[in-house]
Amino acid sequence: MKQAHILYDGTVQGIGFRYTTRTFADEFNITGWVKNEFDGSVQIAAEGREEQLAQLLSWCEKGPTYANVSKVEYCENELENFKTFWIVR
Repeated sequence: MKQAHILYDGTVQGIGFRYTTRTFADEFNITGWVKNEFDGSVQIAAEGREEQLAQLLSWCEKGPTYANVSKVEYCENELENFKTFWIVR
């Protein structure tokens, strides 16, 4: 198990990015959270197997239909053993 910390920038707010990310995470048994940032970016902390996180990263680079991802920052963090995947409000 690993934890990925991902930051997406571009047109990633107001288009269902957080909701569809949670749906994707639930489908692939990924735990963690997703939240909008004040600067217009979206931040994700996700835990899962390496291949699950690679799928999430790949999906988020495209995002939902109206997303236009212009920048992706990725790093690994220590596991926090999240139990579910939720949207931070």
